[in-house]
Amino acid sequence: MDLSVDPCENFYEYTCGKWGEEHPNHGWWSTFSSFTTIAERVAIASLNVLTSDEDVDGQPEALNKSREFYQSCTDQETADELGLTPIYPYLKKSNLPLIPNYITLSQEERDAYVFDWVQSETNIKRIFMMDVFIGVDVGANVYNGTENVIYVGVIFQTCPLPSPVQKKRSKNSIRRKTRSEGSSVHDTLEEEANRNVIKYILKQIAVNVTGETPDDNIIDEAASVILNVTDVVQELVLNYTDPDQEEDDNYSVSFSTLKDLTDSVSSTGRSDFWENYFQQLFAETNVTIDPTKDRLYVTQTDVAYLKSVLKYTYDTPDSHLELYMWWTTVYAMIISTSSEVAEYINKQIDKATGSSEGVVRTRSLECALLANSYMGYAVSYALADQSFPNNTKPKVKGKATLAENLADNGGIHQAYSAYKSHSKKYGVEPTLPGFEDFTNDQLFFLAYGSIWCETISLEDLKDQIEYDEHSPNLVRVLGTLQNSEDFARAFHCPEGSYMNPRSKCKIW
Repeated sequence: MDLSVDPCENFYEYTCGKWGEEHPNHGWWSTFSSFTTIAERVAIASLNVLTSDEDVDGQPEALNKSREFYQSCTDQETADELGLTPIYPYLKKSNLPLIPNYITLSQEERDAYVFDWVQSETNIKRIFMMDVFIGVDVGANVYNGTENVIYVGVIFQTCPLPSPVQKKRSKNSIRRKTRSEGSSVHDTLEEEANRNVIKYILKQIAVNVTGETPDDNIIDEAASVILNVTDVVQELVLNYTDPDQEEDDNYSVSFSTLKDLTDSVSSTGRSDFWENYFQQLFAETNVTIDPTKDRLYVTQTDVAYLKSVLKYTYDTPDSHLELYMWWTTVYAMIISTSSEVAEYINKQIDKATGSSEGVVRTRSLECALLANSYMGYAVSYALADQSFPNNTKPKVKGKATLAENLADNGGIHQAYSAYKSHSKKYGVEPTLPGFEDFTNDQLFFLAYGSIWCETISLEDLKDQIEYDEHSPNLVRVLGTLQNSEDFARAFHCPEGSYMNPRSKCKIW
């Protein structure tokens, strides 16, 4: 808290003014908030569990497997010896060649080349848990939480493996601007860095596999194809992402209905496309897809996106689709290969951002976070007690929308009303040590404000303002409390002061 600030003029600064001094960011996250401090403590605790040699009877085998997973991840010496070779088996499992056919084929051969992108897409989704052209998620039915259903539409899932870019965006946000939006100096540097990384990796793998260096012109052409497809896909996602979309905008359709909705984009499309897609996606699992009975959940914008992205795949040469999917798959793994490759990529990122600062994590921390991503249940077992598996149920996170502002505004009023009802029924709580000068009502609003304390980089703030469905934390505190008469009374804010404007918005 910064007690030198008048709470009626800037309550966020009053509550969080010294947050950065008292909670230094160790550089593991680009934004450091009260939520991130919890993530940091969990990461450190997980790291301690994974590096522990303790072998207790009754521990699940999955916990031992997670420790083995962690140890293999942190073995940088072996990773350097193996170089790029660990990538190759996963390219084969993804129905992709070791070297893209775009590099090895003549133009005439490229034109005639046929590639089953659906097989690669579904394999990639199963192996890497990420979307390429079509977004698919299995989650709780928004209308019946007791059952899981299939959601299909706009892509949003990224690979949980460590990435050259640490940020993970939600479904309703896109970070990279497309060329159609205009190009700034930063955008130009970013594209140059991306091109350099693509060309470097293409050459490294080609030399590693064949022992021969490919022609520079072919490599540059391939990089242009990858960047062009990336731009198109990202622009489609941006165009068909509705920030006002809510959970109840989802509706169910049959396989045949979705077929009818998307068949119009091309006369060359497969009549059994969606049946084939989901049969392949759930192959080798215990899930049986029945196209005559099962339903798929979509929104109107999802359907529009699917029509557009399918038309794009029908109109794009197969050699281009394969090249893009090859790159997407390689890029998901590349930072976890050799130190030499990671160093080159990081230098290019530094060149694009104009800084060598930012998110810097040790490999041990990255591997602990990775183990949590893939084997979180087992790691959590060691952080909790033995009753954890029997008493814990998974929680479902709904899709956040811009209605968050309304939720903040109404939520603080309802929470305060509930607090006052509790105090009336059970009595006022004892005064907290060190906070004797504050009333309980004031402490209620201080607790609300402190939830949103953070230190955030200018780049992250710009990114959040442009793309995130949530307002910046500062605005969430100031805007919400400016509409609260209860807050103004608690802090005796004069009418017309910054935190107590005469005009307020109250919906419920």
